[in-house]
Amino acid sequence: MNRTNIAWAEFTWNPTRGCSHVSPGCLNCYAEMFAGTRMSGPGQPFDELATNVAGRGRWTGAVRAIPKKFDEPLRMRATAEAMARTLGRRPIVFVDSMSDLFHEDLDEAVILQILATIAGAPWFKFVVLTKRAKRMHAIMSDGAVAQAVRLIQRALPNACYLLTWPLPNLWLGVSIENQRAADQRWKYLAATPAAVRVVSAEPLLEFVAFDSIRGDEGETLDALGGWKHGDGISVPVEWPAIDWLILGGESGNGPDIRPCSIEWIREPLLFARELAPYRPAVFVKQVGSRPVHKVEANGFVEFKTSGRPAVRNNRVRVQLPLDGIRNRAGADPAEWSPDLRVREYPPD
Repeated sequence: MNRTNIAWAEFTWNPTRGCSHVSPGCLNCYAEMFAGTRMSGPGQPFDELATNVAGRGRWTGAVRAIPKKFDEPLRMRATAEAMARTLGRRPIVFVDSMSDLFHEDLDEAVILQILATIAGAPWFKFVVLTKRAKRMHAIMSDGAVAQAVRLIQRALPNACYLLTWPLPNLWLGVSIENQRAADQRWKYLAATPAAVRVVSAEPLLEFVAFDSIRGDEGETLDALGGWKHGDGISVPVEWPAIDWLILGGESGNGPDIRPCSIEWIREPLLFARELAPYRPAVFVKQVGSRPVHKVEANGFVEFKTSGRPAVRNNRVRVQLPLDGIRNRAGADPAEWSPDLRVREYPPD
C-alpha cells in the first residue's frame, strides 16, 4: 500500500494490475499513462501489462493478480488507527487505482481473496470503483460469494472476523463520464448490496442528469433523491440513492485532454445540497486541466488556459486566462469559486 495524492483517499492498494478500455472515459487514463511510460518493460511492475507507444502509455489488455500484496492492509492496523485519531475518521484506501477489481479477465477466486482481506481489515474504509458494473453486481449479489469470503477470512492471519454482509467497510462505486455511462452503470450499483454507494463522475465529459437516469422500462430514476418518474407520477425508488458523489474534470498535459464545463460540476452539486433530510455527500475533486465556462450552441467551447495563443478550429475556441486556474489538474480549491469548494464524506 502507498500513500496517495488523490484528494479523497489516504492510500492506494493495488492487489491486481493492468486494465483495458471500455468507454470514452478511458481515453486519457492516468493509470495507463503512468504504467506505460514509467513502469513498463522487463523487470518493471507493469511488464507485459502496459507499453510505451510514441511517448504514450497503452494497456496491453492483460491483467495480473499480485498475491504478495493481498495481505498488506492486515499488517497496517497500528498505522490506520493512529491516522484515524488525527483525521477523525478511518483512513480511506482506493482499491486498484491501477486496475479494475471486476475486470472480466480476473478470476473470481482472486476477487474473493481481496474481499476477504477487506473484510478482515475494518480499521480501513475501502473504495472500489469500476466501469464493469454488471460483473460487480453479479458477484456482490451472490450469496455464495458472501459465504466464501467468510471462509477465506477465517484463515487470514492478523484479520478480524466480520460476519456482516454487505461488508460495512467496503464502499462500492462506479466511474461514469457521460449520460450513457450513468444510465448503463448506476442501475447495477443501485441493485448491488453495499454499505455505501459511490459514483465517481470523473472525467466529466458532458452534463449528466443524475436526477434523470434512464431505467430499463423507459422510466427515469432520480439517483440523488431516490425517486422514480414515469406515467405522470413520482414515487420513492425501492433501491437507495447515491451516498457519495465525486465530481471532477479531466486532467493531464496532452493535446487531447477534454474540457469540462464548470456547470457540469456546479449543477449536480447544487441539486444535491437542496435535498433534505437525506442527501448525498459531495466531493469536488478537481475542475480539470481545461475548465470550461460554457458550451455554445454551435458546438464551440470556451475554456481557461494559460501561456497559449487563442486558437480556433472545428472543435474548440480557446480564450486566454479568465480566472487564472494555475494548478495543472485544476485541483486547488483556493482557485475555485467558493460555491465549488465542497469536500464531504459519508458518515464513518
